[in-house]
Amino acid sequence: GVARVVLTGSTRRYTKFPDAIARAIARAEALAIERKLPWTFINPTMVVGEDGKKNVQRIATFIRRFGVVPLPDAGRMLVRPIYTADLAACLEAALTHPQSLGRSIVAAGRDSVDYATLIRGVATAIHAPVRIVSVPAALLMAAGWLGRKSGRGEIGRAHV
Repeated sequence: GVARVVLTGSTRRYTKFPDAIARAIARAEALAIERKLPWTFINPTMVVGEDGKKNVQRIATFIRRFGVVPLPDAGRMLVRPIYTADLAACLEAALTHPQSLGRSIVAAGRDSVDYATLIRGVATAIHAPVRIVSVPAALLMAAGWLGRKSGRGEIGRAHV
C-alpha cells in the first residue's frame, strides 16, 4: 500500500574503498529493489548549511585538534557540496516526479571545490592554522581502520 518511498544515502555508496557505510547503503537499495517498492534513492554529496553543518563541524574539530589534515593527492579530489535547502528540494521532487521512480540519483551542489580549498576555508572561518599533508590513500585507509578498531572512530570516519 506504499505509494512512494524516497530513501537517502550518500555518495559514499560509490566509493572504491572498503567502507561499511557504503555497503549498508548498497544493501538498502538492493532491499528496496527486492521488495519491489516504488522507490527513489537520493545520494547526496557533502551536505552543508544550517541543518547540514555536521560535516563542516567535524572538519573544524579535526583542524582544531590536530592542525594538520592528511589528504590523498594533496587534497586535489573534488567535492560538490549541496546546501540543505537544495537537498530538501531534491527530496520533494523525488516524491512528485514519476521519472524518479526506480532510480538512484546523486544530489550534488552546482559548484565543485577541491578538498584542500574546503579545508582551508573551514580553517579560515574558525581562525585556526592548518597544514595539508599529502598522504597515500592506502595509508589513510589503514589509519581509519586502526581508528575504528581502537575505538577512536571519529578519525576513522573522516571523509577522505
